[in-house]
This record gives sequence, structure tokens and C-alpha cells, in this order.
Amino acid sequence: MKKSWIKRVVCIMLCTVLAVGGVVVQGMFVIAEETTVKKYGDADLDGKITSEDARLIMRYGVGLDQLNEGSMLFYALDVDYDEVVGASDARLVLRAAVDLETLCDEVPHKHAWGSWRTISESTCQTKGSAIRFCLYDHTHYQTKSLPLSGHTMKKITNDFVTNGYVYRAPYYQCTVCSQRFEDQAGKVKKTPEKLIPEITPITGSLKSTCESICRSYNATGVEVAVIKDGYVVNTFCYGTADKSTGRKVNEDTKYRAASLSKIATTCVFMALCDQGLVNEYDDISKYFGYKCYNPYYPNITITPWMILTHSASFIGDAGRTLQPYALQQKAYYYNIKPGTREEYSNFGFNVIACICERVTGQSFNSLAKKYLFEPLGIDASFLAYQLKDTSNLGGLYGPEGNLTPSGMLSVRPLALGVGLTLAAGNLTISAKDYAKILAMIMNDGVTVDGKRILSKQSVESMKKVRIQSTYYGLGYAMRRETSIFEGKVMYAHSGSAFGMFGGYAFCPAEHSGVVVFTSGCSRSRVTSTQLYTICHKLIKATYPYQ
Repeated sequence: MKKSWIKRVVCIMLCTVLAVGGVVVQGMFVIAEETTVKKYGDADLDGKITSEDARLIMRYGVGLDQLNEGSMLFYALDVDYDEVVGASDARLVLRAAVDLETLCDEVPHKHAWGSWRTISESTCQTKGSAIRFCLYDHTHYQTKSLPLSGHTMKKITNDFVTNGYVYRAPYYQCTVCSQRFEDQAGKVKKTPEKLIPEITPITGSLKSTCESICRSYNATGVEVAVIKDGYVVNTFCYGTADKSTGRKVNEDTKYRAASLSKIATTCVFMALCDQGLVNEYDDISKYFGYKCYNPYYPNITITPWMILTHSASFIGDAGRTLQPYALQQKAYYYNIKPGTREEYSNFGFNVIACICERVTGQSFNSLAKKYLFEPLGIDASFLAYQLKDTSNLGGLYGPEGNLTPSGMLSVRPLALGVGLTLAAGNLTISAKDYAKILAMIMNDGVTVDGKRILSKQSVESMKKVRIQSTYYGLGYAMRRETSIFEGKVMYAHSGSAFGMFGGYAFCPAEHSGVVVFTSGCSRSRVTSTQLYTICHKLIKATYPYQ
């Protein structure tokens, strides 16, 4: 401790001497060219050599200011090339400030290169870089690119289905980029239906845990569906589906899914992208026949990708019908530059449905049936009265008012191309069938029985993070989360309306996830995941890979 104190006192005295000397001689000479200034350590980076540079170097030398060895500033200030920044460097810099002969005397030399130092490590996705300096002048340097480091492979032993093939042999997956590598020798084409596991109810202690969670949040009715290795494998049902009759919830009970509808809406739009009928990067003006823009930012083009990430600057809701020239009126926009930040908008997803109807001449519900529900083999609809089975609807009972099964059946479609009440929240579906949509997305757009619904490119575009918020990255109707399971990359979303508090979360790398529908419960929310607490806890309890 005593030596450290003496060292600091000596430093302060020397800095004072250097500073005084610099004041006397600083204005007497013109400082030489920039390359020479760099050679002797322009510590304050003002393009001049003065006593202030010497003083700063002394501060670095005794540790009064932090300077990490290996940093670019360290190399610049080590003017005597002894790999230490200290008093000797400060003396040389002070000489440079008062001695034109020393400063201007450039001695020609051949470069003597030091060792390569790594600046950035390479990964399986990005190249790294390294740098080395000339030992004589330390102003000349060379850089080189470090090659990709290769994949860090993890062995996976579970079966999965792709394009009608069932892979029984192990496959490998990179832990950095999640790219999958199959063992071609182990690829055996089977009849997929024979290998699809039976969906069974959750039992035992896990069932007791789920029931305890439901009771603690005063849930009226709850459905949970669990996906493992690309298959829907388990369900959990709790409580009452219809209070008026006392009918209980079962795995086929269908609920109005609120904002969880948006993933189905996105799938329909991306299916039309695969058909070449729409494009996620188009100016939406081409679909409406007039210039669509935010009047606060009239020169910014609004595109479907902005709408699908809630960044088009649309307001949240806007009635039942899209009025003529509405998409150039201030009443429909926030004063936010489109494409820059999330501002959640049901209105925007209804606009997406209008686009789909305009380019096809078909209702959005019929498009969903054609491109999503029928290929998946599920009974779902954006209009409850068009379900095959309308006898097993789950009522919603919440603070915003109730929505009974008869109320769900009363909803009818609006005018083609302008109706605004379906795509954002009116999907009616069971948790089990909703999970089949997520399983298809996890399987790169292919169903478990080998039917391709979306191209792999469309699925990747849906998952791509385009807007970053405080807690998550936002893709199309899904949020890239890392806080649900201690850094594990998962995609999630929540939804609520009337008494529905729902959520899903899935991990593409593990082909596994959980869907939770509730029909009336306490409305607390987990800030870091934006999931309702009951959904968050049920997902944590039932996810197959903890």
C-alpha cells in the first residue's frame, strides 16, 4: 500500500513538470504531419502532440485510467514498443512536443512484423479477424480474416419427419446456428402415420402440478397441448367449458384464440407468398389501388413485413370496415416512423387479411381452410359457425365481459376486402390443433405426414428477428425469447380477449413446445416474457426438455 501511494505521488509530480514544460514550449514549433504524430502517441487524439498527451500517457502508465493490454489505444501509446505504457513513453512524447529534429526524423526501414493478435473470434456463421503491427514504427499494421471455425455439433437421437421421411438414425445439430445435419445412411422412408405417437393425457404428479397452478389462478377452463420432437404428444384439460350447461373441458374443446390467431393469419399470408400472389416486401399501395402512407412520414413505404412485426405505425384497432383511402389518413396512424419500433396493432393484421382477399377474390376464412386447416387435417375456423363440430365450444368469462358459445356462433363475415374483425383474433380452435400448426412451423413448413404447407424460406422469414425490443426480438406474429428457460432460444406469443388468456412457446432446435388456452383466470403477466403468468407456469411445468 505504501509503495502504491509513493508511486502515485511521483506520477503527479512528474505530470506537473511535464505540463509546465509543455506550456513553455508548446507554441514555439509547428507539429509535424499526422503519420509522425501517430508514431509518438497522440493520446488525446486531437491531431497534435502536446504536453497533455504526455500527461495522459503517465496516467495510463500508473493505472489512474484503465487501459487494457491488447487494445488499439495500448498499441498507439506504447511508443517505445516495449509492450508497457509508462513514463518512458511520456518522455518520448514530450520530446516530440519540443524537438522538431526528433519529431521529423523519419528513418526508412523494412517492416519487422510482430505476432498476430486475434481481434474477433470466428464462429460457424462469421469469420474472425486478426492484426499485427510493425515492431519499428507501430503505425503500419496488417489484418487478416480468420476462417469459419466450423460447427459445434450436438448429437440428437429423437425421430423426426421431414418431407415424408422418418429419420431413425441420430442426426447432428450445431449449438451455435442450429443447422441440422442428417446421417444419410440412416434415412429410411417409412409410412409416417404408423410412427406418429398417440396423443395421451398428462397424468400422475405432472397432472397434479398443472391442476394446482389452475386452482391458484382461479381458472374457469384450461387446455394445454405439448409438442415433443415435432409431434403433439400430450394434453391437459381442466375445468368448465360452458357455465350454462356445466359441460367440462376436453381436448377437442374449441376456444376463440384472441391474438394467438395471428400466427395462423401469418401462415395464410406466407402461403400466398409461396404462390407468388403477394410479397412481404411490397408497397401495400399496389393492393389497395391508392397511395398508402403514414401522413407523419409520407415518404416511407409501408410493407407487409412491417405490418406482421407490428412496426407499420398503425393504431391498435379501427372499427369493423376499412373505409376508402383510410390508409393515408392520420386517424389510422401513430406519429412513429414505419419499420422502426413495435406498436402492437390488431388493425394491421386485419389489413393483411384484406390484402389476401383482394388478390384472390376469396374470403380470408376460405383461404385459411384451403392453405392451412385442411392440409393439417384440423377442425378450425375464423368463423365459429363454419366449424365441422360446433357442439364443443368453450365460453370465455373475464373482466371484459363474457363470450358464450352462442355468441361465438353469431359472428358472420363482412364485405370482401374491407372487413376488419377476423384475422387479428377470431380463430376458433382447440389447443391440440393449434399445436399442430406450431409443429408444422418447427418442421420447416411440412406436416408430420409429409404434406408441405409452407416453403422453408417462408418459415425462416417468419422466425427472422426484424424489430428488437427490450425483452425480445420480434418476427412475424412471434417473439424470439431467451428468458423462459435460462437462455434457450424459444419463440412465444400471448393473447387475450374477453376471458381468454393464452400463450405458446416453442424451441425450433428441439422441435418441442407448449400451447396454453385459458377461459377466465387472474390476469397477471411476466414482464420479461410478456406471457400471462398462468401460461408461463404451465409452459414451464409441461415443456418436455427442461
